[in-house]
Amino acid sequence: MEVRLNERHEVLEKNKPVESLTGIELEKLLLMHQVIRKEFGDKTKKLQSWREILLSIKPPPDIVPWTLEDEQKPSCLQDVQIKSEDTALGRKIALKKNKN
Repeated sequence: MEVRLNERHEVLEKNKPVESLTGIELEKLLLMHQVIRKEFGDKTKKLQSWREILLSIKPPPDIVPWTLEDEQKPSCLQDVQIKSEDTALGRKIALKKNKN
């Protein structure tokens, strides 16, 4: 994640005119402002989206870095045993058995 942040800041530091930004550079900038990738479209659409962001003078949202504590939260779930009856597939199989 930190690599992506650095890449986006590098694009900004180049101080290139908006029209000379490549499609990949525009994508990095749009992702920094949490624009959904599906909405990117072609380069013209990306340029339009980036211009709108620039005109709005909207700063990118704060990104909270992933911490060791965040990493440990899901690791406790690895020890949980899940029975097949507790899954959608397990319930579907149980329903079929009950019908027969």
